Amino acid sequence: MASKKERVYFQASVRGNGLEAACIVSATRVYIPNSSAETYVEYSIRDEDVSPALPDGHYQVSVNGEILQYVRRNGLWSAACNDR
Repeated sequence: MASKKERVYFQASVRGNGLEAACIVSATRVYIPNSSAETYVEYSIRDEDVSPALPDGHYQVSVNGEILQYVRRNGLWSAACNDR
């Protein structure tokens, strides 16, 4: 039986460079076959989902009980070396 995947959304907070903002983070929830276990992968942030808007820089995103490292460059957010 293949794993089941679905896109989910979380309220999150972004902190860095002395600034803080609220945001919405999307992720893929993966259900493990023959188990009640699930995991979240492929976290992503869209610039329009961050309020107030933040300047380019390095940030910590607190989402779903995890702290993820992200970089914002030219309005695009990308994961930065997240050891999980």
